[in-house]
Amino acid sequence: MSSPITLSGFNNIDFSQVLNALMAQERIPVTQLTTQQTALSNQKTFFATFASKLAGLESAVAGLNGANAFDGRSATVSDPTAATVQVGGTIAAVGQRMLESVGRTMMKQALESLDRELKARLANGRSAT
Repeated sequence: MSSPITLSGFNNIDFSQVLNALMAQERIPVTQLTTQQTALSNQKTFFATFASKLAGLESAVAGLNGANAFDGRSATVSDPTAATVQVGGTIAAVGQRMLESVGRTMMKQALESLDRELKARLANGRSAT
């Protein structure tokens, strides 16, 4: 087995240091791409989690979608002299429309807020997570 070739000491120039500096300079684009890849992977994970939670919300709300979703619903307390509530018919339909409207508004506000936050983070060169 032979010993490594060294070029140090030639005209007082440390070629090993020069070579290391050149290699570090050449690695910069690869390092930047690796950083971008990590940021994109984090964003992908974030969006996958968000999509999963959004699908869960969608399936939970799906049960409220029918016109008769609130028909015949009642709520009682242990002491009937304190209060009893029963909702049905037209009142239930109006309540359902109100809930749908509020739900849509809340979802729109949440998505707009998420969009603003992601744009701000991307503009600042930060990861989206």
